[in-house]
Amino acid sequence: MKTFEKFIEQYYKGFNFISIASEAFLPGAIINSDDRIIDYVGRIFPKENPEKWSYKTIKANIPSEIIKGERSLDMGISILGLFSLKGGFTSKYDISFEFNEVTQIVFDTENGGAYENEIRRMIMNLKKSDRDLWKSILHEHVIMEVVIVKSAVIEFKKNGTVVGEAEFEDIKKNVSINGSFKWNSEGKMVIDNVNNIPFGVMDFQIKRNM
Repeated sequence: MKTFEKFIEQYYKGFNFISIASEAFLPGAIINSDDRIIDYVGRIFPKENPEKWSYKTIKANIPSEIIKGERSLDMGISILGLFSLKGGFTSKYDISFEFNEVTQIVFDTENGGAYENEIRRMIMNLKKSDRDLWKSILHEHVIMEVVIVKSAVIEFKKNGTVVGEAEFEDIKKNVSINGSFKWNSEGKMVIDNVNNIPFGVMDFQIKRNM
């Protein structure tokens, strides 16, 4: 049975979930395997025009309809900025996901922002100009895009019946909701990511030969 993460990743190639809730994840951040930010490309290349590191927010191309549909999951679910469910508990329910509003923070290439190939080339040039610096970021990852789910609709079903507010009191013992939520007229939980916490990124790894 697929985990929630694998379910999304198979449709959104190159997407990586992050494990830390922070607004500091932005295009140009350099992160290690533990999702810790260790530097920013703008700091590494201070002589570049600041416009090169400018970014903007756009509507994401992650297809919300792909995530819809009931999924019986026996693993925990965690979506930064929205909610998390304990592992094992989710097997009691069929859960449907619908991401109504997903945005991406990307480099503003239309106004001088950096392209991925450009950043790769700059980093590779460090091998000659500042090998110690290059070695310090080798094998780490450079964030190119940040993905934020701003609004989602979650539906819990048990034996084919939608779970109402009364049974949700039991669900609440196993769920942590990070944003604000309400119930709509169809008995679905509508969650808003009020803090705009990213739940995933698109990045590339710094390798010896890129």
